[in-house]
Amino acid sequence: MPLADPGIWNLTLYAGATYSQRATPSGTPWDLTGYDARAMVRDTYPSVTPVLSMGTAAGLATITLGGTAGWVQIDIDATTTAALGSAYGYEAASLVWDIELENAGDVTRFAYGVVTISPEVTR
Repeated sequence: MPLADPGIWNLTLYAGATYSQRATPSGTPWDLTGYDARAMVRDTYPSVTPVLSMGTAAGLATITLGGTAGWVQIDIDATTTAALGSAYGYEAASLVWDIELENAGDVTRFAYGVVTISPEVTR
């Protein structure tokens, strides 16, 4: 049973460090068996090119779905977070993102929020 409203899920990526976080919707989670997930991070909502794309397909930034447990997990490797820090000139940055879940053509916006990039000094 999809969410009535997406949740707010703010991420803080520490450049050069591995990121891993899991979220479960408030209330009763629904069975995510058979779902796919996709997410994008952009400088602003109208930005044409995503800064980072994530999904259930294999890649550096992956989304894993917890099946009957109903959780969603995001994993981003240290190389990718370091590249984001470099792309922003080793300055803190605030970006926007959202994540959608899809099953048999039905799309549910699971969460949205702000992605803060914390630059690394030790590189």
